[in-house]
Amino acid sequence: MNISKVSNKLETSVDRKPTNTGLLRHYHSNVDKRYKHCLVNTMIYRSYRLSSSPQTFESEFDKLR
Repeated sequence: MNISKVSNKLETSVDRKPTNTGLLRHYHSNVDKRYKHCLVNTMIYRSYRLSSSPQTFESEFDKLR
């Protein structure tokens, strides 16, 4: 979680390590479909909960696409 102070307000966003490759489970891997769907839902929910503004959520959602 990245926390920054802008004027008198705290803004939060998702923080990524520099070593993050952005790789997730491959869609055609031998894993149940429900796990794949839950992975995507978890990543979207995490970005929604950690973003303090719609703009930061939108930018994080674009990264997930």
